[in-house]
Amino acid sequence: MFLHIWLSKILGIYTQYTWIVHGIVIFIVATFIYWLQRKLLKRVHEHCLKTSHIWDDTLVRAFSLPFSVFICIFAVTLFAQFILIDFKLDSWVNDILRFRAGVTTLLFIWFFWRYVGQIEHRLTHMPKSDPHLDINTVSIIGRFIRIAVGVIAVLISLEALGIPLSGVIAFGGGGAIVMGIAAQQLLANWFGGLMVFLDKPFKLGDWIQSPDRNIEGVVNRIGWRTTKVMTLDKRAMYIPNSLFNQIIIVNPQRMTHRRLNITVGVRYDDAMKIEDMVKSIKLMLSQNVHVDQDEGVLVHLVNFGVSSLDINIYCFTRVTAYAHWRDIQQNILFSVIKIINEHGAEFAYPTVTTHIPDTVTVCEGAHV
Repeated sequence: MFLHIWLSKILGIYTQYTWIVHGIVIFIVATFIYWLQRKLLKRVHEHCLKTSHIWDDTLVRAFSLPFSVFICIFAVTLFAQFILIDFKLDSWVNDILRFRAGVTTLLFIWFFWRYVGQIEHRLTHMPKSDPHLDINTVSIIGRFIRIAVGVIAVLISLEALGIPLSGVIAFGGGGAIVMGIAAQQLLANWFGGLMVFLDKPFKLGDWIQSPDRNIEGVVNRIGWRTTKVMTLDKRAMYIPNSLFNQIIIVNPQRMTHRRLNITVGVRYDDAMKIEDMVKSIKLMLSQNVHVDQDEGVLVHLVNFGVSSLDINIYCFTRVTAYAHWRDIQQNILFSVIKIINEHGAEFAYPTVTTHIPDTVTVCEGAHV
């Protein structure tokens, strides 16, 4: 008030151009408040960064920009109010107030949108995030919240423009039917993505394959319409989400064991050594820490082959990582080779035995 009177006396225009004085006062006060809030929020943000969780500092960051815009909008609309009053245009003041209220609501929605987006980004990109955190779930929930916030913002904007919401809702219901018929496949893909989110047959980073279709690769992105799979030859494959409701998906990364199924052929000359070799191989597997004994360890003579006696080794390893499993399989094969050699036996290879019977050839010569 004192600043207002002081400025009025200096300018000497208090009686005729008070809106100029109001503008100067509003500008000075708004600038001070803007500077003060920037300093305070910076201090608060620095303090929140020292905490272990991400919710507080993200809140401050999301709030900073909308609040700065609010100060500017409030100052401009307040200045416009004084101008309208000075020029006897009081009927427009209510419009200014409604505009300010609508913009304030939209700024709050913008703040909430930023907060949700930044929380989602922090949870999905933090290098030290919780290993049990489902990134796919965080991403999907963030999208749903942003869609809901967007719909609310549109409805508030329409209400602020004087468009009755009842008519909008009725029009939207009829339009939804028409759009549903026209975009049937698009909606099928959208609901397919929703089912992927609810059923969780796979998540980002999983290696999946489908025996029904030629699909095999790593899931790179799960979108509203398509899912991006990077194939083993590093080609991007975009799969419509509706397809996942119709095909079988195998997720090898969720297996609990890996199967080892090996058939070894030895010579028929070593037939009397087969029983001892089977017992030695089974003993070797029972002492292997990577083989799950609860799943059963089967070692048997299973077939009289064309040129070999076939021994089948069937068991499961607790290791599911493919590279590590290959190492374990290799070590077991090395052990099998040693066992066969220790028993003085040899591996069979394709052979052909020809039996030639003893024959007597009689040549009858002609009498001369």
